[in-house]
Amino acid sequence: MEADKLYSWSSILLRFANEKHTRRPMLSCKSYGSLDACDDLVGKFRVGQLLGEGSHARVYRATHEPTKTQCAVKVLNLMEHGSSDVASIEAAALSRLAPLRHVPRLHSVIDENDGRYIFMEFAGATSLQKIVNARAHVGLSDGPLSRISRQLLLTLRACHSRGVAHGDVKLNNVMISGGAAKLIDFGCAVVADSPFSSTTLGAACFRPPESFDDRYTIDLHSVKLADAWGAGLCILCMCTGTYPFAGETVSDIIDSIRATPPDDLAASVSDLGLRVVVRGLLGAAEERWSITRALESRYMKRGLRQYISDRMFCL
Repeated sequence: MEADKLYSWSSILLRFANEKHTRRPMLSCKSYGSLDACDDLVGKFRVGQLLGEGSHARVYRATHEPTKTQCAVKVLNLMEHGSSDVASIEAAALSRLAPLRHVPRLHSVIDENDGRYIFMEFAGATSLQKIVNARAHVGLSDGPLSRISRQLLLTLRACHSRGVAHGDVKLNNVMISGGAAKLIDFGCAVVADSPFSSTTLGAACFRPPESFDDRYTIDLHSVKLADAWGAGLCILCMCTGTYPFAGETVSDIIDSIRATPPDDLAASVSDLGLRVVVRGLLGAAEERWSITRALESRYMKRGLRQYISDRMFCL
């Protein structure tokens, strides 16, 4: 792995966009948390490994040198279509969710030249996708399966209760650190009573069947239902260690999502209590369980002490 180096804001953008910028830097900073001294932030910081990459951004692990604070830095090139909206939506969502411990804490947002840098709490380097891949065709054992499932649902319920629907619930957007699950990447979120809300959902392979209908509309209610379906699919993948929809192309996978009955999907879950939950979350939109209903199920309340511990974690 490349050794950690010190990079300025502009050099990070140059690495990301492979472009040269000749204009004088124009910088603005808005602070939300512990990294609240903008003059300290505007300098050099130690950039580590690339944590992830999407259509609009790259995320790096970094250390804020003056305070030695570990954080994640999402780097967006604002010259790319849609990047500005994604950055504004994520900042709006994380600001709304600031009291919660199970989503990354937003520290600061810095604009310089054509780049935007979103500084967040470091949520760990191990995604739920990596954990499922490591248990391919086997699935997670009962303890981690129930704990992560419960924490994911509790996290989503807390987000929904604060007027934020995630819009891109998938294995890669759930990070596991110290046995605790954190939900990341709110760039597709719908935020109630905010000028910043997404008009698109996230990855097609974790979208519900109704979202591919031409008449589908994106609003807080529909995206909450999409979150429930995405959570159900994540739980199913944890159970089986496999992704249930086949296809060589995205179009093939979408066809499979639309055609596969939820009963067939849930049938692969061996635990009868969890099978009921998965079936409820993967049901058709008009009958789909809410996150709250799933949490009230017998399976999710199994083991009262762990249930209370997880619930306290998500306050």
